[in-house]
Order: sequence, then C-alpha cells, then structure tokens
Amino acid sequence: MQRRPMETIDKIAKELKRGKVIVCPTDTVYGLVADATNKKAVDKIFEIKERLRAKPLPIFVKDLKMAKKFARINKN
Repeated sequence: MQRRPMETIDKIAKELKRGKVIVCPTDTVYGLVADATNKKAVDKIFEIKERLRAKPLPIFVKDLKMAKKFARINKN
C-alpha cells in the first residue's frame, strides 16, 4: 500500500521529533536530515559521517530570525 504525501511527511516529522536521522535524496546525493536542536540526533550524524567535530554541519533555517538563534551574524 502506497502512502499519500501528507501521511509520509507526518511520519517523517514525528521521527525527526523523536531524534531520528532521515536519509533524504536530493538531485545529486543523499543527505542526512535531523533536528539541529536535538543533541543526540546531531551526534548521530557526526557518527554516521565519521565527521570531525571541528568541521561543523550545515543547518537549514526558515528566516533570518531563526538563523540568529544558531549563529552570530555580521552586519557587513
């Protein structure tokens, strides 16, 4: 049985809220998606990628206000 798009999105959102890491295809590669505010989820991405902690991960934000919660932004 095939899921409808909203059912799939709702299921993915619930899993992200639970701290799960989701694999998401893009036009060129597969990306790992997790809740950037969930330390366990972020730790899991570093573990999966075998990435050094000194190399930060990119995060997606919806607007400048949200970006300011996570980063210092210069006015230059």
